[in-house]
Amino acid sequence: MAPIPEKILWLASRDLMEFSGKGYQQIFEGPYNRRDVQNAIAYGKVMKKERDETGVAKYKYTIIGPALSGDPLYCCGKIRKRRSGEEYFIITFHGADL
Repeated sequence: MAPIPEKILWLASRDLMEFSGKGYQQIFEGPYNRRDVQNAIAYGKVMKKERDETGVAKYKYTIIGPALSGDPLYCCGKIRKRRSGEEYFIITFHGADL
């Protein structure tokens, strides 16, 4: 386990996050929402860091941290450059079995 990179913490704390289509579907279906993902990132740990096979980002990160309810939440994402700056792109998230 490793600490969350400062850049990811900074982006998430300012709500500079974008969700994939799957991520938006997960928000719509519940039980977790955007704030749960922010909380998991703020108080979680990096469980895995691997090269981004799409080439859009250098790495993608698997983070496990607490949702607002305290339940463990698995989040996979990457730092992405946009015209307006950088964002943390959430590929997927869901409840985690620890």
